Amino acid sequence: MHRRLVFGCLAVGMVVVAALVPPTALDRFPTPCLFRNLAGWECPGCGMTRAVLSLLRGNLATALHYNRMVVLVFPLLCCLLLAELRNHQGARTPRPW
Repeated sequence: MHRRLVFGCLAVGMVVVAALVPPTALDRFPTPCLFRNLAGWECPGCGMTRAVLSLLRGNLATALHYNRMVVLVFPLLCCLLLAELRNHQGARTPRPW
């Protein structure tokens, strides 16, 4: 019970914080992308955090501008979150990885 409550609170808290933080606020910080820092080129995942934040705020056009793979990654993240919630509710199924 305690683990489910902690996991649920963390998941809800992350979504609330992500919905409140504007994606442009991340432009002020240095990029954590190792590939971009070393090579100077954007990797396929560059902009994904800003894209997910934009999508959580309901702005699909901006999300696609930051990274077009968000249409694949965001539903996958939602499915993984739902699978984890289901696993923590007692319906234990083996993980595919």
